[in-house]
Amino acid sequence: MELRNLVPLAAMPAMMIAVQLLAIFLSHPLQAAGVAAFEDPTSVANPFIFLAILLVFTLFLLALLRFGVRKLLGVIIAISLFFTFLYVFGP
Repeated sequence: MELRNLVPLAAMPAMMIAVQLLAIFLSHPLQAAGVAAFEDPTSVANPFIFLAILLVFTLFLLALLRFGVRKLLGVIIAISLFFTFLYVFGP
């Protein structure tokens, strides 16, 4: 295998680890600011609710892709990223 083909295989896990480390790094400031994804963080239902939201949004994006509405898909992804940045870096 060429080095050029190995770069994506190494970059993907490195990016995943970087995101997880950033999440751990930001968790304490967000908790101190009172930001929480769910009202009751101890609830057992939270992961299932999160998974359902993730699956519904993914199906919605796949439907947009299937029906050829790529510009709308790009706008939705850009708005989602914008609100994610506001949510994370706002506090």
